[in-house]
Amino acid sequence: MNNQWVKTSNDFYIREVSQNVEKLERGVYKLNLNERTGEFYVTLVDGSFKLPSKVYGIETDFINRVKKTYDNTNSNLGILMNGVKGTGKY
Repeated sequence: MNNQWVKTSNDFYIREVSQNVEKLERGVYKLNLNERTGEFYVTLVDGSFKLPSKVYGIETDFINRVKKTYDNTNSNLGILMNGVKGTGKY
């Protein structure tokens, strides 16, 4: 059996060859599950992926203090971060 990516509209499936797609287009994809067949497929959400040209609110003083503490510590280092959901607390 020869399985390849198959494109239907903006969805890409792994299937036995019917329409070849050599490479997925660049872009942002959403992973989906077809509950009826149990197949996973991806849907093209956006044809472009661009990072913002500028990131606002970088706390360089805080970052430098944490890095300095980490570099001078021989044990684990914990950092408690707080803020609104989705604001980039990694």
